[in-house]
Amino acid sequence: MCKLPSDLEPATPAPMPYGFFVQLARRSKLLLCLDYDGTLSDLTPDPSRAFPVDGIRESLTRLVDASDHLTIAIVTGRTIAQVRHLLGVSNGLIFSGLHGLEMSQRGRIRVAPEAAASASELDLVRRWITRNIPTSQGFRVEDKRFAVGVHYRSADPIIAGAIADSFVQFVAASAPALKVMRLKMLVEAIPRVASKANAVAALRRTIKHPCVTVFVGDDATDEEALAALDDGDIGILVGPVRPSRARYCLPSPAAVAAELRTLAEYFEHA
Repeated sequence: MCKLPSDLEPATPAPMPYGFFVQLARRSKLLLCLDYDGTLSDLTPDPSRAFPVDGIRESLTRLVDASDHLTIAIVTGRTIAQVRHLLGVSNGLIFSGLHGLEMSQRGRIRVAPEAAASASELDLVRRWITRNIPTSQGFRVEDKRFAVGVHYRSADPIIAGAIADSFVQFVAASAPALKVMRLKMLVEAIPRVASKANAVAALRRTIKHPCVTVFVGDDATDEEALAALDDGDIGILVGPVRPSRARYCLPSPAAVAAELRTLAEYFEHA
C-alpha cells in the first residue's frame, strides 16, 4: 500500500480477505498495532465496562509466544493503566496510551515531556468544565491527567452539540498548547503533540528488524496513523464502512477476534 498524500481524498476500503494476517506473516515479520475501543472491544455507553470481545484475551496470550516473528502494540486514547485493566493481558505486549503521550514496554511507563508542559492549560480546561458542564443530564467528565474530556453519549443531542462547540471554542482561544479531539460522543483536550501517527512512529523505532506495520482501528483519530503508513504497510478499518485511508475493512471487533485466532493457530503450527 502506498502512502496516501495528505490532500488525497480517502476511499472506501475493500473487505479484508479471511486469513490475511496469516498471508502477511508468511512473508514478513509484523508490527501489529491494535486500537482498543471499537477494535478489540465493542463500543459501550459505559467506557469502564468496555471489555474485549470473546477470544481476544486468549489469542493475544497465544500470540505473545510468537514474539520472534510478531510484535503486538495496543495503541489507544485511553491511559495505559485503563487499557491494561480492561484487556486483562499485559505480558509481552507494548502499550501506547493517550494517543502516544504514554509508552510502556516491559512494564515501565514513559511520558512525553510535552505532556507535563501542558499542565497549566489543562487546569484552565478543568475550571471551564466545572463552570459549564452539567453534573447530570447525561454528561460525564473523564480526567486522564494529561488529557481531559467530556462524554455525551447519554446527553440530549442538541444540548450536547452546543456544549461540545463551546468546549472547542474555549480550548482554541485559551489553551494554544492543546488541541481538541472529537471522538465518538466525546470531546477531549490534549497536548498538540499527541497523535496516533506519532505513536506508531515511536513504536517502529523500537523494532530493530525489517517488518510490515499493520494498523487496525475504527475511529477518526486512527486516520492519522493510517495516513502515515509507509509503502507495503497495511491499514484496516473496523466497523461501519466509510471513506478511510485504510486498504481493508473488517465489520466488527468480533471479526478482529476471528483473525487474531487464525493467526495464533498459524504460529502454533508453523
